[in-house]
Amino acid sequence: MDERDLVTRAIAGDEQAFLQLLSLYEDALYRIAYSYVKNEHDAVEAYQEMTYRSLKIYIS
Repeated sequence: MDERDLVTRAIAGDEQAFLQLLSLYEDALYRIAYSYVKNEHDAVEAYQEMTYRSLKIYIS
């Protein structure tokens, strides 16, 4: 499935598409977090917090 299709479906309320997008960008998001905090533990924690907040907003 194409990225655009996933985004379109996620915007339309498809939770599976949203989760696939999170999975697709997991490595990039982790690297961004690591570039800010400069250690693995805090980067994982930041990624988890971002995931939690985005799911919380998406489901609301």
